[in-house]
Amino acid sequence: MDKKVRSAAEIISRLFDSLERENFEQADRFIHSWKTIVGERIAAHSKVLDVNRGSIIVEVDHPGWSQQLQMIRKKALHELAAQFPELGITAMIIRVSSVCSVPYHRQDTPVGGGVTRVVDENEAAVPVDETLDDPLKDVLTRLQSSIRKGKPE
Repeated sequence: MDKKVRSAAEIISRLFDSLERENFEQADRFIHSWKTIVGERIAAHSKVLDVNRGSIIVEVDHPGWSQQLQMIRKKALHELAAQFPELGITAMIIRVSSVCSVPYHRQDTPVGGGVTRVVDENEAAVPVDETLDDPLKDVLTRLQSSIRKGKPE
């Protein structure tokens, strides 16, 4: 057994060498961009928790900072999308840590996944108005049918 004592820096260096350097560089650029985009004051009271399914999830420490972030939301999303197009960011979800009792956890399943759909075969269908033009009637009929079937698994 090797009794050689290794420094913490050496151990950490070996760990990070095995991980993808590119991902760390992108994360570092993202964090620095966040500070530049939202400003030092908002950045000091917020942290990016995740980027998932086109949404950036941000946690702030007070509702007042949530409002500040809301005011620059459109600008921030535009700049993030321009600087990091590969992330596909189109929305911002803001959590207030003092209000959220449950810590953030990334949802891996689709919304509603695992929920059994209750179908009542005896439910009367709402008739599509026959006075509508044919293309609109067709769309409404297909929509009605789709809703009855539910989303395929």
